[in-house]
Amino acid sequence: MGRYYYLAAAAFWLASACSNVDGPSPPGNGSDPLYYPNGDGSSWSYTYQRYFNNVPFGDPTEYAETFDGSVVVGGRTAQRLARFTPGLDEYQLFFLADDEKNVVAQWGREFYVGGRLTGAVYFDPAWNFLLYPLRVNRSWSEAKQLRLSPLGLGLPADVDNDGRDDTVDVEIVCHVVTKEDLTIPLGTFEGCYKLRRTIYATFHMTSGGEAEITYVRYAWFKPNKGFVQYTGDEIYVPNGARYTFLAQLKSYRVVEPSRAS
Repeated sequence: MGRYYYLAAAAFWLASACSNVDGPSPPGNGSDPLYYPNGDGSSWSYTYQRYFNNVPFGDPTEYAETFDGSVVVGGRTAQRLARFTPGLDEYQLFFLADDEKNVVAQWGREFYVGGRLTGAVYFDPAWNFLLYPLRVNRSWSEAKQLRLSPLGLGLPADVDNDGRDDTVDVEIVCHVVTKEDLTIPLGTFEGCYKLRRTIYATFHMTSGGEAEITYVRYAWFKPNKGFVQYTGDEIYVPNGARYTFLAQLKSYRVVEPSRAS
């Protein structure tokens, strides 16, 4: 995976950004539809606005996600979900495995600049990114891991900036708050599950000591279409500026997963 991969992903996003295309709803476990639309080539683009004290901070930006192939991680085949900002040469890969019955597991993430790997973190055991079936008031433990690299939260490995890598204890709890219709500029999405994701983090810094931070984020998930909206706390380093954000779906393209005969 080099610069070609990034350019191909960006080209794919540009080609699909203006088409909100749904593939057919594939069958799932029994009579239930597959929740997570993870066919290879499925893509989503979002507008992203940061806030400080509930006031917009800076100009809105965009980012995109697309499923692009599979790779073996920790002895398990996982899909690559690329997240990137069009026009920039920085991107991330998330490794997800959907058993199409009970759980979408996350096995880690990698960070790239210009096609060069700059950081990576892998989860053992895997994190429970999404559990089926979703229902109101259902809760689950997404992760509970000690001495993890802060890269696992999307932060620099050296959060106190002293030239030495730090660690963080992470516990993540997910809760289905409600099921509701959601209207955004793109349109109305009926029957979205509103998920609350609470992240408890204890940072162990080589120079800055220890710090405990709790982040709360919300996501609206529409089965067979994906995540429609995100909001809540930006994940920040200890003693860093505290922002919130709102990310809303701008366009999407859902591809039916291929089936082995």
